[in-house]
Amino acid sequence: MGDQERRGSKPDFMQEKTDPARKFSISHAKWYRPDFTDVDGLLGPAKRGAFLVRRAPGREKDYALSVQSGAKVCNVLLRETDVKNKKMYEIVPTNRYFEDIHDLVVHGQVKPFHFPKINEDSLTLDFDEAEKAADNYNIVAQLLLKAEKDDDGRVWVPTSKGSKKMKLPAQKWYRPNWTYTQCADAVRNEKAGAFSIRHVPRKTAHACIVQEGTRLFNLLLETVPRGKKTFTKLPNSHIHFESINDLVLYSTIRPFKLPEHLDENGSYKVVLNLQEAEVAHAKQKELVVYDSSIVNQDGYLYHLISKSAKKVDHTKQTWYKEDWDHSQCVEYLKTAPNGAFVIRKVGEKRPDDYALAVQAGVKVCNVLLPTREYKGKRFIGISPTKDYFEHMFDLVLYAHTVPFKFASLGSAKIVLILESAKEAEERFLRLQKFNDTADKSGDYNYHRESPLAKKTKLQEQFWYQPDWTHPMAQSALTHGNVGAFVIRKAPNRPEGDYAMSVQAGPKICNVLLPRIEYDGKTYNQIRPTPECFENVIDLVRYGSLVPFHFKGFEDANLTLDLGATEQLARKIGSVAEKSDKTVDELVKGIAEGTADFEYNEPEVVPEPAAEVEEVDEGEVTEMYDAVARIIAHWRTAKARRMWNETLAAHRKQKSEARAVAIAAIKEKHLDLVELTEDALEIKEHIKFPPRQSVISADSHTLLNQVAEAIKIADYVKHIEIAGHTDDGQARNMARQRVFRMELSQKRADAVMNYLIARGADSKRLSARGYGGTRPLVPNDTEENKAINRRVEFLVDGGGLTAAKHEVKEFNEMLREEGVF
Repeated sequence: MGDQERRGSKPDFMQEKTDPARKFSISHAKWYRPDFTDVDGLLGPAKRGAFLVRRAPGREKDYALSVQSGAKVCNVLLRETDVKNKKMYEIVPTNRYFEDIHDLVVHGQVKPFHFPKINEDSLTLDFDEAEKAADNYNIVAQLLLKAEKDDDGRVWVPTSKGSKKMKLPAQKWYRPNWTYTQCADAVRNEKAGAFSIRHVPRKTAHACIVQEGTRLFNLLLETVPRGKKTFTKLPNSHIHFESINDLVLYSTIRPFKLPEHLDENGSYKVVLNLQEAEVAHAKQKELVVYDSSIVNQDGYLYHLISKSAKKVDHTKQTWYKEDWDHSQCVEYLKTAPNGAFVIRKVGEKRPDDYALAVQAGVKVCNVLLPTREYKGKRFIGISPTKDYFEHMFDLVLYAHTVPFKFASLGSAKIVLILESAKEAEERFLRLQKFNDTADKSGDYNYHRESPLAKKTKLQEQFWYQPDWTHPMAQSALTHGNVGAFVIRKAPNRPEGDYAMSVQAGPKICNVLLPRIEYDGKTYNQIRPTPECFENVIDLVRYGSLVPFHFKGFEDANLTLDLGATEQLARKIGSVAEKSDKTVDELVKGIAEGTADFEYNEPEVVPEPAAEVEEVDEGEVTEMYDAVARIIAHWRTAKARRMWNETLAAHRKQKSEARAVAIAAIKEKHLDLVELTEDALEIKEHIKFPPRQSVISADSHTLLNQVAEAIKIADYVKHIEIAGHTDDGQARNMARQRVFRMELSQKRADAVMNYLIARGADSKRLSARGYGGTRPLVPNDTEENKAINRRVEFLVDGGGLTAAKHEVKEFNEMLREEGVF
């Protein structure tokens, strides 16, 4: 019998074989490869979600599911288990059982599997990507089968039929006569994987420049003679290719490994991306127009008007708004995609100059475009560069090809996106039309029903579910994308009041839409904004233009995402169809915990309601995220009573143990440390030499007291040693971040090793470096930077993690009691 049967409790989820599974043979599926071993080679370069199922090595009855997770290829055990006298497969460690592998895969596609070790990402099984990865792998496998092998291990790959049809000079990524600078410019601003191959005359070889994401990497492709033929090989590789086309094909399946330490595996994989390479070279061609620019003695570059710019009237472009002020530009770009921009006149103080406002993601940035005269002509520059353009259109084209760098935003690169500028203008005009037609009375703006809203029936909208309860909306939205939403009747409110539930990422947010009477008509307000709408359809349209702000999420902006809502509805509908239930029946079942739709994983915030009435509301507020899974199962009085009793007893025991430990610390005169509920605080900074991780001798006394305090506070299950730095210097920000992240980790490791050497229990300690990501104060002065350079000791990870430990223990107890 399986583990679940022996414990006497039934599994969380058990799916018997369906009719489609009975008719389907997994042996015909491309993703089923029972004896396959080279998983990383096949899935490594594939897109996230590609997967395959194979026999688990060393386990006769079990299978393994390998999934491309983005960060790496993950392996999940599919363990064969007996449940109710049936052979089933368990997705370890999810407690979900399937009688057939086919049903397991279908379920994984509808509801992504949860991989807690990969930054808690959810991974969807992607059938198309799995087949594509398998096809590409087969091509390379056939290529290598025809290769000749020497006794010393070298492999010689002759030109393939496919390569003969692809003439090398015709490839956009092959530029034998280009210089290093030209190749680097072509790929610098592209996505990771863009590349360019050129000839190196002095070494009779080729060089490949690859865009790796944080840098450009130059690979020497050596030319090796063999008889009357010449072959090209990758560095540190034993495989030689007669055709560079075949080398590129091989590299797209087997990504290059760069030698520098860039990730936890000691290497960073880069796939040669043919499509990105073509885009890179198209941009390189656009920049050739500026090669004949005039350079004066001061180093300024004066770009003469190009042929294409002569045909363009920049004043008629969507991105040119001569008379706008700064506030209009910010409002216009606030909800636009990154890269959207506007060019305007600066104003009366600088009548000849222009300003460029760009949506940079974290804020709208402004760039001065000063004008200057040269040889009787007026040119427009991009401050603080030395590039000046005779025509505004050439300036935009150049900026679009060579992204701006904003020093105040670290190393953020902003590309001017013409399509986004047009989209931003259309959005701005729709919003302006909304606001211009509103009646303004007192503190409110009353928007009358639009012609479009009159033609649209609210009852037919998939996001309108008037009879849903809060748990039903919450359950459905938990599985949707950020921005998915539902509008329903507000419970315990006057007729005409609605509530909008929005998927905010960290949790589900609720916005009240109360009814307000004005001028003989009824309106619904988006509280707490002053906007009131006669028709809910117009309210949704307005919300999609101006994202809602939720104060509890550090200024998180949430747009009403109709696409995400529709995707959510389709997902629920797909599961409902497979389970022979209506959507309403399924969502009701989700809320009640009776539907076969995974509901025990999400960490969302339900309404406190009566379930927590026996516990002080202020005491549990900070724990809502952690206890969401338990609250979802508070369906019986037994569970509520057990939770309150367990929580009170646990906290009382912990408080008494902390009081004993604090008294012992005072008795031993450990004056440099102080034990609080969430941390072991130190009254001095731990000192290190600049840019080093060796602990200064001045801090040994402090750390000796810390080690002694840890031994005294034996009730604490875990202490995280958190290393922090300042944000470094403004230049080379990307490299600075990597260095400071590694430095903070090394310092945290050094402190942990010192404490272990002084007798602290290694099983209760962990070390983590945060670099400059968690400053206590702004890094604007040397004094503040010194404050931010610190090491902290977090007791049980702080309040939220401690709450999660409590929940985990209570969860186990409920299972033992058979509550769920």
